[in-house]
Amino acid sequence: MAAPSQTFQTAIPSMSRNNIADINSVNNSTWSNRAVMIIGAGTRAAESVVASFAAAGVGRIALLGVNDMSSSRDMAVKAACAGNMEIPDMLVFRLDGENSVTIVEAAEEVSQKWGHIDIMIHHAYTPLTPSKVDSEGERMDTNHSWKSFEAGVRTVYESLNQLLFLVLAGSEKTFINIFTESSTQPAVGVNMMVELLNRQMTDSLMLDHGHKGLLAYSVHSPAANAAELGGAMIVQLTKNRNEWLAGRHISSKQNVQGLLSHREEIVRRDLLRFNSSLSFELPSEQAWHPFLKRRGRVPRSSF
Repeated sequence: MAAPSQTFQTAIPSMSRNNIADINSVNNSTWSNRAVMIIGAGTRAAESVVASFAAAGVGRIALLGVNDMSSSRDMAVKAACAGNMEIPDMLVFRLDGENSVTIVEAAEEVSQKWGHIDIMIHHAYTPLTPSKVDSEGERMDTNHSWKSFEAGVRTVYESLNQLLFLVLAGSEKTFINIFTESSTQPAVGVNMMVELLNRQMTDSLMLDHGHKGLLAYSVHSPAANAAELGGAMIVQLTKNRNEWLAGRHISSKQNVQGLLSHREEIVRRDLLRFNSSLSFELPSEQAWHPFLKRRGRVPRSSF
C-alpha cells in the first residue's frame, strides 16, 4: 500500500510545458539582486536549472562541479538573451581536470566577490559509469562502486562544510536537493544509496540550521520527465520563500500552483515527508538501523 504522502502526490495537478511560460511572468527585479549557486552543474538536469534562472533574470550565478560546465554557461547566456535579460555575472568552479580549484578556493572567491549565496541548488548524482562485472557476469567491481558512491556524496558534504555560511548570509537562505532517476543503475544500488543519504541530509540540515533561518527541501525529477520542467519548477518555487516546504520532498511533475494551493492540507497532515523503505532483512533491524530510527533531537513540527 502506498504511503499517504505518495498517494497525496497524485492528487496535485501535473506540471506541463505550458507552465514554463510562467517563468516570464516572474518580476525580474525579484531576481536581479540574487546570487544562486548550482552544485553538480555539469549535467543535463542542472543545465535546465541554470538556463531557467538566467531566463528569469538572476543577476549572479555560480557553477560548481566535477564535469565540464561550459555548456551550462553557454545555455545561461542564450537563455538570458532570449528572455531580454542582462547576462548574469557568472563564476565557474571545476573541481577536477585542468585549471581545477578546491572548494575552499571557490568559497573564498564567492565570499570576496559576492559576500553571500541566496539560493543553493544541489543536483545529487553519481558521475561515474556503472561498475563492471567479471567475465561470468557475477562479481561486481566494489572499488568502482565505492568511488561512484563517494563522488555522489563527498562533493556536497565538503561543499556544505565550506559554503553553508554564505547561504546563511543570504536573503533567502534556501538549499534545494534535486534528485534525477538514472536509466542505468550502478552496482549495489549506488544511485539509490546516494539519493537516500542526500534526502536524509536535507532533514539534517533543517534540524541543525533551521533555527538560523535555513530553508531546505528536495525536488525529485523522474527520468521520464522533461528536464526543462524541473528547471521551471525550481524557479517558481524559489520566487518566494515558502517556509512551510522545509524538510519536505516533492516531485517536479507537480504543478507549482497546485502544490501551493494544497498548503494547508500538506501542513495539517504533515505530508510530503521522506520515509526510508531500505531493508537488509536482518532481525531486529527496526531497532538499530540508523536510517529507519526516528530522529530524536527535534520533532518535525519544529521545521
